[in-house]
Amino acid sequence: CECLNWKSLYETKRVLCGEGKEFAGQDNVSYEHATFAPYFMGFTYHEFCGSFYMRMDNNYCPNAYFHTFGDKEQSGQWCYVDRACQDLNGGQEVADKWSVPSFAAYLGTTFYTFVKDYLYSPQSIKRDVSWKYCRSGRDKLLRELPPMEVMNMAASMDSVLGYVTKMSYDMAKKNDRTSPHWAEIQAAYEAGRFDELPEVIQGAIKAKQPIVVDVDPEGHTHQRILVGEKEVYQIECNCDSVIGCGASA
Repeated sequence: CECLNWKSLYETKRVLCGEGKEFAGQDNVSYEHATFAPYFMGFTYHEFCGSFYMRMDNNYCPNAYFHTFGDKEQSGQWCYVDRACQDLNGGQEVADKWSVPSFAAYLGTTFYTFVKDYLYSPQSIKRDVSWKYCRSGRDKLLRELPPMEVMNMAASMDSVLGYVTKMSYDMAKKNDRTSPHWAEIQAAYEAGRFDELPEVIQGAIKAKQPIVVDVDPEGHTHQRILVGEKEVYQIECNCDSVIGCGASA
């Protein structure tokens, strides 16, 4: 039940990015959805798949969801395994799929739908993998890597650093919230007044687990990663259409 190499899986087309839990909450999408995701998801697809999962030449387990510290329901990390593995720890097999006339999509939605419904004979696409929730001590979890190792890995892949950190660690705020962000807690944290911090951050500090605190209330660009009471990593995430997403930390 060893986790499989991400990059190899996609290159050999044993699975498309999105057929598992790559889209962080939009799980197990259809073959059609995964095929056309690069076009309708835009930069988000690059952020999730193109610059991260498809460049992961390893078998580390990332987060299955964006989640806050203490959210046990969504805190699992995951990977693909061979379908022969039965110990999925709450995961499931990736279902076989049916092909779609991807060539017809370039001529517009109406033509694609006509070809798909009346002219195209779909072919069965067999899948031989499952996905599982990983276990500490048995699998390689990204959350167990020190922040500098995670950031160096992201830089080596030219990934969107702020996305990779959130795929590795717990967050201070939920995706649909604007608080707590760094400006709200900076003074108390730097002064050592930890009892004034939000409970979610207090819990991570006491557990000495890395927690991502957004600088931007909307959750984009820069971050701070806190580890315990004194360790702070300053993340400056900059993406450019020419130089890519090489980030500084």
